[in-house]
Amino acid sequence: MGILLGKEIIKMRKLRNITQKQLCKDICSQATISIIEKGKMLPGIDILLSLSLRLNIPITHFVDIIYLENANLETDLLDQVERLLSQMEYEKIFDLANNELNSESEYNWYKYYCNR
Repeated sequence: MGILLGKEIIKMRKLRNITQKQLCKDICSQATISIIEKGKMLPGIDILLSLSLRLNIPITHFVDIIYLENANLETDLLDQVERLLSQMEYEKIFDLANNELNSESEYNWYKYYCNR
């Protein structure tokens, strides 16, 4: 989900010698920061902006990390489809597409193009 972002927030926080408690003050709960740092949740834009201000990092730095992780997931999925196409495994492609459409992942960018 947000593993790269979580690692980057940890890195930036530790470089500045800031605890989770200090980082989250007036932004969110410490539990929320912990979940974000573990990569189990992507923060909303409001929290992301507040964290970037607190860490003195442009928000675009974090947005780029989120985009990169999303792009990697998309590339992996497209590689799988291309491999299955070359092997004429159409039923597996159908199953893969169904699984992706029904998954709870935040990276289902293609859902915006479906009538669901």
